[in-house]
Amino acid sequence: MLDNNRESLKQFAVLFFNIDSHWWREGYADNTRENVNELLAYCRSLSLEGATDLRQALSEAATPAWMSERDRQARHDLFLLSDGAVTWGEMDWHRLTQAVKKGFGGALFAYKTGMTGTAAGALEHLARETGGAVFSIVNEAEVSKAATAHRRRPWKLLNVALPGGSDVLVAGRRNTSTPASR
Repeated sequence: MLDNNRESLKQFAVLFFNIDSHWWREGYADNTRENVNELLAYCRSLSLEGATDLRQALSEAATPAWMSERDRQARHDLFLLSDGAVTWGEMDWHRLTQAVKKGFGGALFAYKTGMTGTAAGALEHLARETGGAVFSIVNEAEVSKAATAHRRRPWKLLNVALPGGSDVLVAGRRNTSTPASR
């Protein structure tokens, strides 16, 4: 994702989480090949834990203490690389969404891989309520397309009218649509 978006994502910050969370670095790192390689080396040194407190992670990601006052003026996109399964802490989807909205988090983008245990409903709810989207990845060939899919923002259909008609049927969710269905 970072390599494929180097021109548009000039800086990044990475939060790792389970029942607790910690930043790879406190602050933004420039999106350079060297920093991405350093991040990947750090990722390979971690052990996966079984429990996930998603509310705590979303709250920390949306309101980092290290964020400068200037950076707090704008909302920042969040990319959730998780199955969305909550096994610890708050499980109410609306409260999870509030953890993002209370902070400086903007649109949340998530990815479904089809692996068992994915809480697709939670991921879709978080993305929908923040103006983001969930992208499906069913094989390795789709990874590069999914890495840049967030560039095509979801849109809201505010009104549909058909002059002279009385009934209009619109397919899709009641309030948002993903970029692929434009």
